[in-house]
Amino acid sequence: MFPILVTLFVVAVLIKTWVRYRDGNVTFGRLVFWTVLWLAVAVVSWRPEISGSVTRFFGVQEPINLLFALSIMFLFYAVFSIFVRIELMRKEITRLVRELAQRDAKDEDDAP
Repeated sequence: MFPILVTLFVVAVLIKTWVRYRDGNVTFGRLVFWTVLWLAVAVVSWRPEISGSVTRFFGVQEPINLLFALSIMFLFYAVFSIFVRIELMRKEITRLVRELAQRDAKDEDDAP
């Protein structure tokens, strides 16, 4: 039952990801990343012994330890990416506000 639920969830997430790509909200690189990640989740749900091979390759004793480590690393990267985007947006907003203020000041100077 668990593999079926995971597969249904993966299909729903992949459809949503592809729709966002089609609408231009997701880059091709991110589309590939999320597609590979979610397909790997589906495969491991059907063949859990694969996770044992992967953990041995990385030198980790238990698959859950690898999952937690990778999850934490991914979350830290996601938070970092969000902070970078927020800073870029802050700078862009500041630039736009200055530009609008200068335009308004010029319009006031040109008024009779």
